[in-house]
Order: sequence, then C-alpha cells, then structure tokens
Amino acid sequence: MAATQEWLGVLDTVQYHWRLLDDDYQAALAKNLSQDIAELRVIGERRLAWYLDRAHPNNRAAMLWEAWESGKLLPRVLAGFLGTTCFLGGLSTLSIDQWRTLADAAGYTQDGRQYRRPSRPIELWRGAVRGGAFWTSYIEFGQMYQERRPGARLWRTVAPPEALLCRNVWLNDGWDEFVVDTRGLTIHQAEPAEPLTLEPKTPRPDHIPANHF
Repeated sequence: MAATQEWLGVLDTVQYHWRLLDDDYQAALAKNLSQDIAELRVIGERRLAWYLDRAHPNNRAAMLWEAWESGKLLPRVLAGFLGTTCFLGGLSTLSIDQWRTLADAAGYTQDGRQYRRPSRPIELWRGAVRGGAFWTSYIEFGQMYQERRPGARLWRTVAPPEALLCRNVWLNDGWDEFVVDTRGLTIHQAEPAEPLTLEPKTPRPDHIPANHF
C-alpha cells in the first residue's frame, strides 16, 4: 500500500510539471478561466486557486489581472494571491502600473494576508542590477544575492510606506522580501561588506521596529 501511494505521488508530480510546460494545456486553462469569469457572479478563492495552481508561473499574473478587471473578485480574495503571484511568477508579465492597481485594491499584505502598512520609511537593500522591484530589509540577505550573481552590486534605498506593495517572509527562510514601486526613489550603491555565511533564520518581530507600523 505504501509503495502504491508513493508511486501515485510521483505520478501526480510528473503530471503537474507536464501541465506547466504544455502550451496547449495552458492555453485551454486560460480560455476556461475566461469562460468562468464571464459566467460567474463572483470568483471565489477556491475556484481561482484551482486555476493558478495549474498555471505556469509566467501566466499567473495575467490570470489574476483578468479576474480583478472583471469586477468579480473581492479585495480580500485578491490579497491572498497577490504576494505569491509576484514572487513566484515574477513581475515582468504586468506593468508596474498594473501591479500598483492590484496592490492598492488588495491593501498592503504580508504572506498573503492583509496587514498593517509600515507608518515610517524603511531602509531596504537589493543585491542585483540597480533596477528591479524586489528588496529586503536585511542587508545580509541583499549581500547574499549580490555574491551569488556575477557582476551584481549591493544597492540601498529608503522607501516610504506608500511605495511598499507587499511583503513576504515565509518564502525566504525568515529573510523578508518586499515588492517596491521604486519610481521616484533615490537608490545608491552601498559600500562593500565582508563576505557572509548565512543560515535560514526565524523572523525577528523586532527587526522592523513596532513604531514603524
């Protein structure tokens, strides 16, 4: 029995990855979502999750946008999918204005839940090329990305609360990552630092002081 269950688990994994890479399946999935949106009065969380779980990461943002634009997706449901869609699917499939629209509608979120927005500017770091929307409040995490990417630099900015679209912690072993609208922000290259050896960590609730919220 155990061997059979293990085999079924392997088969499910193979089918899952096959669906992600099958263009015909992905096209049919998007078409069916559009039909559901047209027919339903409200797009529920479970229905949307069914589609997004089966969609290639690069297709999820467009699906989420279509669902929101229909006017049939509640903000609290949108909030549950915004962060993971940003971080797992990337930001390039939508414009920053579209992401801004979704984030404003969902409200500020952390790990897929509506959360108190920081009330003060936050110092952020990014280890990569200068452009980009993913930033962290941990300099160590930013430096780790810098060291893993040839030619990357460590960048610093101070982001006001309204520039923060969402924050995820659980995807990064305790190191946080923000999606930031960097338009109008001042970004500087940080001073070189000593190499670091990083371990997965437990988020420190005091890392961003309470008076920032």
